[in-house]
Amino acid sequence: DPSWLAAQEQQALSVVQGAGRRAGTLLRRWALKSAVADLLELSATPASLRRIGVRHDAQGAPSIMVDGQEAGLEGSVSACAGWAVGLACSGLSPVGVDLELIAPQGEDFVRDWFTAGETAYVHRHREGSPERDLATTLVWSAKEAALKALGRGLFADPRTVEVSLGAVGSPQAWAPLQVAVTDGRPLPGWWRREGRFVVTTVYAVGSPTAGPPPPVGETTALARAVPVSRGSRAGG
Repeated sequence: DPSWLAAQEQQALSVVQGAGRRAGTLLRRWALKSAVADLLELSATPASLRRIGVRHDAQGAPSIMVDGQEAGLEGSVSACAGWAVGLACSGLSPVGVDLELIAPQGEDFVRDWFTAGETAYVHRHREGSPERDLATTLVWSAKEAALKALGRGLFADPRTVEVSLGAVGSPQAWAPLQVAVTDGRPLPGWWRREGRFVVTTVYAVGSPTAGPPPPVGETTALARAVPVSRGSRAGG
């Protein structure tokens, strides 16, 4: 039932080919529109969500409209393995969010996409261990979130940003991270583990002491989530 989509969104959906791509499009829009509705204290009814429109530029960055007008909000969305998270905020801009399924990655992946500092961080953890899988997934996720916040996406070389992390935190607790950009100042961010997933957020502009985003709805839903599929290397 697409009644919660704005008119232009329904038109855009009509040209999306394939059930899988349509489902992914709907999933991402639902996640982001739900976050916007919560931020604006709107109910999550189809009528309220229909007032919120989302458009994407060539790099995939979303623009948020309310009642056909620019809302002055920043947003980001990510989907992986049949699940999605959306991030919306005001007063901090731009932002990036990424959702990744924790999974092993080979040394070729680390060598191709990670900086020397990130590689050293990953190698602190024993090869084949759950801690190594989490560390590798976390670094990659934070890279994706940072490149989204910078408006570059994966059109840019992931090695142009370098993620700095402390010790792997406890499950379902936000922990800080920092991303250094080769042509700019460090960017603040946060990460948390949710069951078999990792969620990261990065702010391209804003106070380094900005707090983590509060969740919308039931906080344990993602922690209990069963992945629909392993997904690709990049959650998106």
